[in-house]
Amino acid sequence: MSIIYDALQKTQKKRAPVMAAEKPVEKIIVSTPEKDTVSVHDNHFEWIDILLFITITCLVFAIIFLAQHKYKNYVNQKKIEQALLMKTKQNEFQIQLRNIYKKSHVLNGVFISSGDQVALINNKSFHLGDNVDGMKLVSLELNKVKLQNADSVLVLNVFAG
Repeated sequence: MSIIYDALQKTQKKRAPVMAAEKPVEKIIVSTPEKDTVSVHDNHFEWIDILLFITITCLVFAIIFLAQHKYKNYVNQKKIEQALLMKTKQNEFQIQLRNIYKKSHVLNGVFISSGDQVALINNKSFHLGDNVDGMKLVSLELNKVKLQNADSVLVLNVFAG
């Protein structure tokens, strides 16, 4: 504290002739806790202290705001990554389910006539719109059929294993 006090005294001595020429300065008596001496401190230095305090406070709030913003972005990025991971796992599960359905469903043939369309799946006949193990027969073509449930579409080809 004494170093600051000494620097303050030197500055006041240098500025005293300039300040006296400008206008009279209000003087405040300040006592330091280290010494029982009394010094003169003008309003100019009080304003500098106040501006310095306001500047530091603004910087602290800016740092806090930026850190909070960065944290929110980090949390949002983690949520996006988790959602993509869940979507990937769900897609893998649907692919495995389709493979199970393909292995368990064999298209033996398709019969299309002017009045009727019939698919022979696992040696059983099904018409357009029929249910095949929870999947609806939605399309019949000469060499393939499409089965659909709420999540996916399964295409069976004739003589595909």
